[in-house]
Amino acid sequence: LTAKHCDREESIWFRTGSAEKSERALAIERFVHPEFDIMLLKLDPVENLSIASIAAPIPLFSGEFDNTWVGREIVLAGLGETPNGERGQRLFVTEPISAVQDEFIVVDGMGESGACAGDSGGPLLYSLEGKSVVLGILSKGSMSCVGADFYTRADRWLPWVVGVTSITNDDTCESLGTRGTCDWDGARWCENGKLTGTACAGKMLCGLDEQQRFRCVDSEVDPCRGVGVEAVCFGRVLSRCHEGFLQTVDCSACEMRCASNAKTAAQCVGAHSDP
Repeated sequence: LTAKHCDREESIWFRTGSAEKSERALAIERFVHPEFDIMLLKLDPVENLSIASIAAPIPLFSGEFDNTWVGREIVLAGLGETPNGERGQRLFVTEPISAVQDEFIVVDGMGESGACAGDSGGPLLYSLEGKSVVLGILSKGSMSCVGADFYTRADRWLPWVVGVTSITNDDTCESLGTRGTCDWDGARWCENGKLTGTACAGKMLCGLDEQQRFRCVDSEVDPCRGVGVEAVCFGRVLSRCHEGFLQTVDCSACEMRCASNAKTAAQCVGAHSDP
């Protein structure tokens, strides 16, 4: 996971370890977010290694942000330029969150610390229940390297990441066919024997097109109004798209509520239970 503005025409390599002794992986696929400064790379390790043998994933924060986050201490991590002009050394610095914007989490080193050239795409880390989670990805920062830095909020791009990784982890097209399905904020389908997909941005939402295929369509003409095959909550109403028709269930009719979390689809649950 990195910043979209780090993309380039030549090969992109992932490296872990020091420059003298490192293990590498080549990016063999690139997935670029249509709106946010986010890019996913699918890696292929060299020398018959596995990704698990050279790197461990850091969990992505699945909650939401508001102004109560302002002032919390977080950690910037990067391999970018240091005060003496060197690069390639992994460094960490602790700073408070100065603002939460619609797209960004802003941190400010107040003239003493910050991200610098080469740190783009690096993570903003937070300790949650004793473990680090990624709050955002560095998109832009202060030219002085000791001012305000802007990290794209994880809650804005997490659904897209889940959708992309579900495509890349699926080895078969048999269950999809050319009709496809909706996953989070995108569509995926089988084309010429291979899985493909796209994220839907702006007024485009995943729904049925004129050929009755699940693709990105204008929200105003989608019979399911952007709801996919996975159930979602609108207040106490459970909604899902089935065969091109919007199905709804009012959970409150049975004295229940509609609830979901990062691990389960929406469902009607008891008024005081946690799915």
